Amino acid sequence: MHRGVGRIPGSGLRLHRMRSPWADGATWNGWANGVQPDGREANLAADATVGAASAGANVPAGPLKIDVTSSVRAWATGEPNWGWALLPFPGGTNGITNLTTIFGLPLESPSVQLALFLTSVLTLVQRFIEKPPGDNGLINGGFFVLQPSVLKRIEADETIFEQGPLEGLAHDDQLAAFPHDGFWAAMDTLRDKNHLEALWASGEAPWRR
Repeated sequence: MHRGVGRIPGSGLRLHRMRSPWADGATWNGWANGVQPDGREANLAADATVGAASAGANVPAGPLKIDVTSSVRAWATGEPNWGWALLPFPGGTNGITNLTTIFGLPLESPSVQLALFLTSVLTLVQRFIEKPPGDNGLINGGFFVLQPSVLKRIEADETIFEQGPLEGLAHDDQLAAFPHDGFWAAMDTLRDKNHLEALWASGEAPWRR
């Protein structure tokens, strides 16, 4: 996330994910003593910090970059997204000057920028065979992220995606996979459904831990 600090330095602050939603028209003074990082109004632990825990000018003026990856990951896994409370350090001041998105200088206007980093956990698929005999290999989990050009490999409605298109992509070294070694189970039959529901009811379902 990029925020404008203004033209003068400021003191440090902390970003705490909100635990309570903001109502329309809510103001800082509408919360008793302001938003508190007490686990009810905002998270106890900060997702990010800026500057130092002192009242001095320890945050330079100009554009400021804040890493909010942990917040985005939490929201992606189902945590409610109610934004952040920007709180000063104990003993600090009111922190930096925040400039609004309609501020006249674009470089000093706050914005959120997301970056995706592909890591070495992606493995190049050397060969793809749909439902081969035996059970010694990894299977296709059925979730794909595709480039639009892949659609050109689908010749007609009758094309079986797991055959021509995926087999061709693997042959051309254009197919990568994310190996998952955690819990996975099919739910293709009533027996599968009953088994998974029994796991959930027992409280031992691996996916809820």
